[in-house]
Amino acid sequence: DLNQAQIYKSYKFPISGNIEDEVKFEMLNTILGATPAARLFSDLREKQNLAYSVSSRIQSFENTGILTLKIQTTTDNPTSNITSYDNVQKSLGGFQKHADMLKNEYVTDEELQAAKTKLKQNIIGQCQNPISETGLLAMNILEPYGIKRIDKYFEAIDKITKEDIKQAANFIFSYNPTISILASQNTINSQMDYLNSLGNVQKAA
Repeated sequence: DLNQAQIYKSYKFPISGNIEDEVKFEMLNTILGATPAARLFSDLREKQNLAYSVSSRIQSFENTGILTLKIQTTTDNPTSNITSYDNVQKSLGGFQKHADMLKNEYVTDEELQAAKTKLKQNIIGQCQNPISETGLLAMNILEPYGIKRIDKYFEAIDKITKEDIKQAANFIFSYNPTISILASQNTINSQMDYLNSLGNVQKAA
């Protein structure tokens, strides 16, 4: 019954297990929406005021990767006392805009360097105490690169270029996404024409 909508847009794609591919996918995610400095947060929340929260997340399951963009937005406009559901369309439009930008334009030098630093910090953070470091090493024994995986990961980070990020975006965003929306019945009803224009739509009560 809340005047809010939770919107998810997920891309499923095959992964090879190559560590350089893994790193460039994670770097793409970092630039897109993994931090408060990322593009989705800066645009959809800070500039457009669409979101309570907005982010992206990348996961892998065996030979499959999933990149998910998520936003929690309001469906009314308290400043004008007008109930409008346009933020659903604006949010999905924002997701598409940033996907297209990453496909067609190079990220900045600053974004690339910040993403590299963030990924390195994430690994260092997992090695802050002997227990977590031992767990990370034990987990890596099962991986193709073995206990040297951390070294290979850092090497891969340093090698990634702006061209690699653009290639990663064109690869991931070439797959048809799945869109999920959790919202009030009024929100869904008001947006059905738009949602139907996106493709196959299934409604759940």
